[in-house]
Amino acid sequence: MNTEIRNLIQWQEKFPMGFKEIAVDITGFCNAKCKYCPSGNDLSHRGEFIDIQKYKSILKKLIEYKMLTLNTNFHIYALGEPLLHPNLNSILSVNREMDIKTDISTNASVIPNINQENIAYIKRVLISMPGFSQDSYNRIHGFNFEKIKSNILALREKLKTVPFDMTYHIYQFNQNEIEDARKFCDKYDIRFAPNYAVLFDKNKCREYVNSQIPYEEFKQMSKELLLNVLDEQIKASPRDYCDFREKFLSINVDGNVRVCNCFSKEYEKNIICGNILEDNVDDILNKKYHFTYCNECIKLGLTLGEGYDCKVFPDYYFDLLKENEYYKNYLKDEELTEAMDKIAFMHQVRKWESYHYSNEQLDELIELMNQLNLNEYEVKNIITQYGRFRHATYEKLSNILNK
Repeated sequence: MNTEIRNLIQWQEKFPMGFKEIAVDITGFCNAKCKYCPSGNDLSHRGEFIDIQKYKSILKKLIEYKMLTLNTNFHIYALGEPLLHPNLNSILSVNREMDIKTDISTNASVIPNINQENIAYIKRVLISMPGFSQDSYNRIHGFNFEKIKSNILALREKLKTVPFDMTYHIYQFNQNEIEDARKFCDKYDIRFAPNYAVLFDKNKCREYVNSQIPYEEFKQMSKELLLNVLDEQIKASPRDYCDFREKFLSINVDGNVRVCNCFSKEYEKNIICGNILEDNVDDILNKKYHFTYCNECIKLGLTLGEGYDCKVFPDYYFDLLKENEYYKNYLKDEELTEAMDKIAFMHQVRKWESYHYSNEQLDELIELMNQLNLNEYEVKNIITQYGRFRHATYEKLSNILNK
């Protein structure tokens, strides 16, 4: 831990390449309702957007202090939804003027206006997904799922030259939707990046470690989150280091430097180190590297070590991904196409079963069967060999088709 850092000169000597990551919130709130995120369902700061001139002044200060360099990963988000900013295009114009590229993370609830010349200054777009069904969206983000999918495709079309990632948050209730999300990503050239959803608010994490979460809240949490993942992260935590405190810088819409991104808006006043435009930078850095609260967080194991390679999705799914990669690499094209088509039909059969033979899934099953031009023998063979309820499922489908 860099307890020796008390001022800018010491910091520059320790980190000549600048901060590893810098996040500047251009929007002070998020319109999604994620209950496990510090910003979730908190619209008390609705309408807080960074002023364009203030944003530009912040970037100039960061460059002057050698905090923001060519080696820094820069983001225009931390806890706010960046695409809500009414002048996002002007924000990106500042980036273009100063030759700074940015990542953008979004829930895809809105589609912004961005000029063509500014698109080159978006380095990557990360789509935050709480599942791949309306039921999952009802539980977490609270948006219309079909509208979100439509928006993702519209964004993908608008930002054709920009790499896209889907950050798929795995909950207990959406694990059966992972494969649907992956197929969607494959179809539209989006990198699929699943990871476990965990408690994000450090105060809530502290309550968890100290067994202080109210019973009813904990009961609900245990039905949705995979808490064993949080337990594994706590177990692996170094207890003497915080990668965020060492190498990350987070700034809110007012230009205030936060100690950490992982606190609710109402608590933020307690974790401010100073204003990057108004206060002495030595004082800001001294507070950042000697903040009392951080010591308790580190002691409880609520931080990650440098380069910690956390386990982000289930072992069984990792195995499935690698098996599919092997098929694609070693099977001949015609054989692979035929095999993958039949596997797709097999998956749809299972989905029809798992959705209690719903009409919606039946329509998709019949459409896929016709699209793949499967004959009666192939349909029967796949269902009776690989369906979960095999003969009962085939008989149900056969009766429907013969009506």
